Amino acid sequence: MSYLILPLVSVGNIPQLSVDWLLNSQSNEWEYLEALDSKYLVEFVGPLDRPEDGSKSLYPDVEMKYSSALEVFYNKKRGIYAIQQRTPLVSGNYLNNFIVEVIVPLLSKYNVSELCIWDSLSAMEDENGVIVHPDEIFSLGEFHFDDEADLLSKLHLDDQGSMVNNWLRFTPASFQDKISIDQPIFKILFQILNAVQRCCTLHSIKYCNCLANEGDNSLDSQQFLQWIISQRVVKSLPTIKKFVRPLSWKGVYGVADTRDKFKDLYS
Repeated sequence: MSYLILPLVSVGNIPQLSVDWLLNSQSNEWEYLEALDSKYLVEFVGPLDRPEDGSKSLYPDVEMKYSSALEVFYNKKRGIYAIQQRTPLVSGNYLNNFIVEVIVPLLSKYNVSELCIWDSLSAMEDENGVIVHPDEIFSLGEFHFDDEADLLSKLHLDDQGSMVNNWLRFTPASFQDKISIDQPIFKILFQILNAVQRCCTLHSIKYCNCLANEGDNSLDSQQFLQWIISQRVVKSLPTIKKFVRPLSWKGVYGVADTRDKFKDLYS
């Protein structure tokens, strides 16, 4: 059984930061696999990142001098693939193209059994009208292909209202129990379910979401990843005993003493 983690570029970049935590905290198990076609993403070229504590590089034995906007990492021991998307789509209008041309073929290429999508929403503004339990922080919704026959008969956009509550089964503790047709997850599910060359090994899709605000979300992303692991969303993910940041965060995210540097301004 193989898993694919797909982080969506969303509020506070929490999904991307969570993937950074995952890769760098367990760098001895992960390694770079390939760069994906990033023609629909904002251009990006950067130095090869590595764990801040000097742990094993994520790019062993690879003749690379820079990282790109869209890369795949693989944990052979646990059968998990993880995408790291470093820049957003050039336009939201390209989401359908991105899913159909990049993600769907990847599912088949690696015989993915379970797709796990990570997302984040604004805790201050419910732009999509899906926050029904605001006291909760996380959401977990699942789609199993055993339900496909009934669901496919309802996949007609012109028949849909602004909300869809029968595509994903959310847990009772989730802050949402439905998705909006304005959310990226709606288009992603629609394109995967209707793909001409849909992956025959894919049997479930899990959607993990969290509420957040913009800013330094390094701690939020750590808590999000801890929650994902505790819920056994990806069953083979082990508990992280020591969280390690990537070097690229230095001076940007997770600087614990940042506020202390400004204390003289208010004294």
